[in-house]
Amino acid sequence: MQSILVSVLTCLLLLAWCCRQQPQTSTSASKLATEKQTDNALTNEISRSQQMQDLSPEPKASLQEFSAAMQVEPDHSEASKPVTIDHKYIRNHWQQYLEVFSPVPPDNNPPGVYGYRLKLKNKFPYDLDSLVILVSYYAGGECIAVNYVRMSAMSSGAQIFVAVPDNSHARTFRYQVRKVICRKAELCFDIDHLHFGDDPYRCAGSS
Repeated sequence: MQSILVSVLTCLLLLAWCCRQQPQTSTSASKLATEKQTDNALTNEISRSQQMQDLSPEPKASLQEFSAAMQVEPDHSEASKPVTIDHKYIRNHWQQYLEVFSPVPPDNNPPGVYGYRLKLKNKFPYDLDSLVILVSYYAGGECIAVNYVRMSAMSSGAQIFVAVPDNSHARTFRYQVRKVICRKAELCFDIDHLHFGDDPYRCAGSS
């Protein structure tokens, strides 16, 4: 009887020990299975990436080459064309290209015109070859004297001041452009030798 009891207790102890070891074995097996799945997933992902890389087209040009290709060559065709200046328009509108100004004293100014200056500005695209301005002096409403301001040459874009000749008897004065010569524009304006037609100020003999 005692030997039977010992045998039963031994069986119970073995059964308890087996139950205690089974979860650990199951857990280890589950852990190994999970690790195996993870390794398989990583392997598949690496394989898929390599396949995608093999299938993707190779770049046709580097970024630097692409940028260079995007740069469009500027069109120099317009810049290379010579600039055409309408000389006929300049001749017929020469007043727009020559600025003449001076303050003028009133008619009741005390006798004597002193220290006045004419401001001249050449707006022509060319140098002026000659310029003549008539200055008329007045006193009591009558012209009592005349004088001339003459310029032999004046650069394009230049602005200068020219003295008005003094007159001790005049109370005021007036000025008038009488002659403008600009050979490069074929302009020969002369108020004493006027011509007619659609191009009256063109120099005689110009082709």
